[in-house]
Amino acid sequence: MPILKEYLNSNFSTPQILKNKYVGSDALIIGTGNSTSKLIQYKDKLKKKFGVIIGLNFSTKNFEDIMDYRLIVEKKADSFVADLNGRSYRKDLIHIINWKGINNYPPDIPKIKTTRSNFDFKPNIREYRWHDNEGLLIGPTDSIGLSAGSVSCQGLHLACIMGARNVYLIGADLMFSGSTDHYYGGNYYANSKTKLANRSPFVEVEKNGVKYRSTELFRESAKFIDKVIIDYCRPAGIEVYDFSDGLILKANKPNIDIFMKDDRLHG
Repeated sequence: MPILKEYLNSNFSTPQILKNKYVGSDALIIGTGNSTSKLIQYKDKLKKKFGVIIGLNFSTKNFEDIMDYRLIVEKKADSFVADLNGRSYRKDLIHIINWKGINNYPPDIPKIKTTRSNFDFKPNIREYRWHDNEGLLIGPTDSIGLSAGSVSCQGLHLACIMGARNVYLIGADLMFSGSTDHYYGGNYYANSKTKLANRSPFVEVEKNGVKYRSTELFRESAKFIDKVIIDYCRPAGIEVYDFSDGLILKANKPNIDIFMKDDRLHG
């Protein structure tokens, strides 16, 4: 996958500057699936439990003040830019943003550009640059040409680049277990206009004998994240934990209430 000259010439640093910044740490990746609602009650404890906290997309709605980084890998920036333009926001929160939309964001926030890569299907999970490729990890394309992985996968890769020893996911459900698509509400995927924009068709998935709605892209993303955990993370000495209780199967599955009520520091 060649690196575009436009990306190389855009005047921002890349996640390469974060390599090994948090060696041996416990990283928390906060996604926006319905399971993230379980984390809100423990918000005040998160900085003591984790060495680095990476918030994905609109997880800023509840966790902006305790994040270390915000990761947005979508090329189309309109909704994220509109959110920042419509409210007060942290001007010290480092945003890691898809390079194609980065110039649309407010100039008064620190920004790091990123791209995505499949690394010719031979990634090094600890590296942002590897051989002739660089980016945050995506998987193979599905039946309609969308790359599997989701932003949770790219957040996982980012934490590994930073040197994390243990990575904890939440909001990486990759299926719809409630009446809304995200923990904060809304039906983005059920809306006909946005469904056309995403193009990924709905599918039915089964977990513990119960059937749920998902999309083809989310289903394939869960399979790819499982591969990343088994083939790339564990051989590199990285353990992945998932509080989401969704389609990811190969991560360790701690109980969030027991974990958060344990007074020992993990980060």
